[in-house]
Amino acid sequence: MDQKLPQCIKSSQFMLFLNVRSCYVRVLSLGFELYGFDKIVLNLCALLEKITRRQGKNWLDCLRVSRIDCYCDFAYNGDFDFELFRTKLRKKGIFKSSDNAEGITYYFGSRDLLLCRLYTKSVEIEKSGKDYLRSAWEKHGCKNDRIWRLEFEFHKMKIEEITRYRELVNIQGNEIKKLFAYGLVSLEYVAASNDSNFARRELSPIGSN
Repeated sequence: MDQKLPQCIKSSQFMLFLNVRSCYVRVLSLGFELYGFDKIVLNLCALLEKITRRQGKNWLDCLRVSRIDCYCDFAYNGDFDFELFRTKLRKKGIFKSSDNAEGITYYFGSRDLLLCRLYTKSVEIEKSGKDYLRSAWEKHGCKNDRIWRLEFEFHKMKIEEITRYRELVNIQGNEIKKLFAYGLVSLEYVAASNDSNFARRELSPIGSN
């Protein structure tokens, strides 16, 4: 979407992509990681109020949420078997960012509604430069562990289906929890078994934690 909008303005943890009729706002992930959801929403409201103050418009009536990302980080020093993932999401695959076996991303679903990603975050930050995450992991006793990130990318139709809202003013912490819970039940990791019926297999201890 942002590629269709000719002007870009960066303000703190926000990227604003503009044309003569609309503005698409992207919140950088660092903002959520540093301040949390509620604080970021307050900062965004203050920024938009400042921008539109002289225009006499109620920007909140025009603001719609088009994408929300939810994630969790967890320590696991093993690997995953792609064949043991169980999901109703039709599209799935593996993306390799390098020849390093740890640079693998498992993905499920599509960007139209819901996209799930599972990848080694402790490897990804070596390229992204997000070294501040290491201190957070160390506080939880995960200094030398391999850190995985399970990430759910929700888009507007799925957001509205699950939360019944798409207006920013109605998207609160409970709605984020609903999205994350929906993502968790959309992707399961089962135990290795000789049972040919995949639906009957029990969850792997990794996937049930």
